[in-house]
Amino acid sequence: MMLFYLSEAVKLFKRSPLGSFITIITTAIAVGITTFAFLLIFLSNNISEKLKSNVEINVFLKENYSSDDKINFENFLRGNNIIKKFNFISKEEAEKKFIYETGESFKDILDVNPLPASYKLYLKPKFVDENKIEELKKQIIQNPIVDDVVFDYSTLLRILNIINKLSTFVYLIAILLFVLSVYLVFSNSKLVIKSREKTYNTMKLIGTKLFSIRFPILLNGIIIGLISSLMVIIVVFFAFYLLQKLYPFINIGVSLYFIYSLILLLGLILGLSGSYIAARSITLQFN
Repeated sequence: MMLFYLSEAVKLFKRSPLGSFITIITTAIAVGITTFAFLLIFLSNNISEKLKSNVEINVFLKENYSSDDKINFENFLRGNNIIKKFNFISKEEAEKKFIYETGESFKDILDVNPLPASYKLYLKPKFVDENKIEELKKQIIQNPIVDDVVFDYSTLLRILNIINKLSTFVYLIAILLFVLSVYLVFSNSKLVIKSREKTYNTMKLIGTKLFSIRFPILLNGIIIGLISSLMVIIVVFFAFYLLQKLYPFINIGVSLYFIYSLILLLGLILGLSGSYIAARSITLQFN
């Protein structure tokens, strides 16, 4: 029985070959761009999290402060829910770092260490935005032992905005193509149903079940989705193959199988959705 349904589903391609071809190509493009959108959003979220987790605020202290002032300031930092952790850098450590990075010592010119003690603050990624950082800076600068607060966030925020806008743009295109592909599968199925109206009426007269009439249409949509997915998988396979030839150090690993699974799933959803909507229009009433 399954072979009969499958042969009927394949015959539907002959009813509208041009429409089926256009539907398959459009569905393949929709699957490809939707997959790319998912991957881009996933990667952009990871990149954003990594960028935000590396955000640093440098707090420079005044020359003369008591140990009690230092303890009170550290208690303030620990109690702030925006700050993930902080490191204290003494004047001596700052001097050693300066010599290590520059290879020079200012002791030949100056008798005292001009570098201030400081704190390096790391923020929780979910709190990294311009308003919260500005508010934190205002709170810190009011402390009597703080001389200056330095954080150049403009470049970082610009990068994060570009990533978010790019993700949103690709995501909107993917949704548009997804809907268009479902509509094309639906339209192609409706054309096939219309062309076989007399056949379906005959099947109804002899008592054929509604499922037996609808199922080949659903199978046709599934086949369209599978063909489209296979086309995208072939393109992705050769793209990654060339990438690994050019850059052998790149290790795809399990992620490539995840991408293939995602492509197959999207193709099946697209093909089945359009054909299912069209098949529901078929009833046991005579047209």
